[in-house]
Amino acid sequence: MTDSPKESIRSRIWREEPEADNPFAASACYCHGYDVYGDVLGKSGWIEYLFLLFMGERPTLEQVKLLEDLAIALANPGPRDNSVQAAMNGGVGGSHNAACLMAALAVGAGQLGGAREVALTMEIWTDCRTDLDAWTSRLNNPSREERADVWPTMEHPPGFDPHGASCPTPIRQLLRHLSQQPPARSLRWLDAQRSALETVADCPLPSPASPPPRFTTSVSHRLKVR
Repeated sequence: MTDSPKESIRSRIWREEPEADNPFAASACYCHGYDVYGDVLGKSGWIEYLFLLFMGERPTLEQVKLLEDLAIALANPGPRDNSVQAAMNGGVGGSHNAACLMAALAVGAGQLGGAREVALTMEIWTDCRTDLDAWTSRLNNPSREERADVWPTMEHPPGFDPHGASCPTPIRQLLRHLSQQPPARSLRWLDAQRSALETVADCPLPSPASPPPRFTTSVSHRLKVR
């Protein structure tokens, strides 16, 4: 009696080898060729692993530093973050927890500083790169949505703040810091051209909406009480 050949399950990202005594359990797991539990675990950080997962290769030390700084900047959104604001408004209005969560998720997935707006902004970056004339043409002639029943037409240029008077200080600080990192050539261009882009878009970077007066009053009162 001969042993049957072991089946290796794989995708473009992941590969698994089965256990000798159980074909439904993995004995080794590889992400882009790297043994996750044998070589990566305990020897790499979360940022390095995310880079490997999405890019298919190990990041350089400079890339790790840039992404670590960006992760810190994006973590723990405050009460002016659109999704947090939606959930807190729901809480102030007496909505139950599930409704507040749904409100936060809907805003976070949408076109007011949410994931949909991020996707549209990245599309423009992919098309225009560091060509100011291309940005000017794109912002003045926005593309139309193919699925208007799902995603309504954007009411402001993606990646800009329709409610802002100027670019907030933390955003300018973050942009200046990241633009000084060696891998950040596009960010250096954005830092240098920010004012020109804001003039074309007629609104500032980025797109965190300031809370309306009713929200500010009610939430500030609750925070002071607590």
